[in-house]
Amino acid sequence: MRSSGRPKTSPATCNDCFVLLDARLRGAVEAAVARGADPHDALRGLYISDEQALALAAEGGRSPAPPALTFAAERLGLGDVDGVVLALCAAPELDPRFGRLYAFLHDDVTRKLASPRLAADLLADESVSRSDVLARFSPGAPLARTGAIRMLSGEPATALADRQVKVADRLAAFLLGAADLADAAAGSALRHVRPDEDTGRDDATEQLRLLLAADTRLPLVACGPDAGAVLAAAARTPVVLLASRELERPDALADARLAAALEGGLLCIDG
Repeated sequence: MRSSGRPKTSPATCNDCFVLLDARLRGAVEAAVARGADPHDALRGLYISDEQALALAAEGGRSPAPPALTFAAERLGLGDVDGVVLALCAAPELDPRFGRLYAFLHDDVTRKLASPRLAADLLADESVSRSDVLARFSPGAPLARTGAIRMLSGEPATALADRQVKVADRLAAFLLGAADLADAAAGSALRHVRPDEDTGRDDATEQLRLLLAADTRLPLVACGPDAGAVLAAAARTPVVLLASRELERPDALADARLAAALEGGLLCIDG
């Protein structure tokens, strides 16, 4: 049964994704506690009691989502529902309280990340169906396509909809305001070049600007020790440089693409 007073999923009626998420979590925790379990079960409340879960849920709604979350959703071109799903998946990275609540609702202390089923349980309402929420986790959907999230493989016996979903390290670091953490997790650093019109290479800059604007799928190759700086000046956007030797590392290209998207810049292979 759905309550008519339940806040709708679309941010069009909710100014802050975390406000919506906290409201849904409170309702879900209260419903889980009301359903109850065997009070004589020796394992009941071993890690987190009903009272603790209710207290954690009641703490919500006081801290808004960081502006970086809205900024990231805009840079990644996410729609309303995808933005809320991203907030749900990113929440444990930003506040451990969410991870403990997710674990309580999963009935498994080790599962502190979101899952497709949990997302559907929390977000589905009259404005968005369960199947629509679940579809946000498909490989071709914007969140996975942009590299913002990935579904962990988990145990073979774990149901597909119950597998945990991890926000990309690059995105988590961006939301935390500590981009260097992503480089540390990846084991290598990307080079970030900011646009500067004063490169001393006006002719080369203008030529590259024309080439970048050309309607072609051919790769653009720029040579020289200052190629990154000239490219950034020509594109008038930041340039993210990924060393070609890093292409052997799994997920290196996806990580660099995500970094470029978050910066609103170009991805270039260096070397």
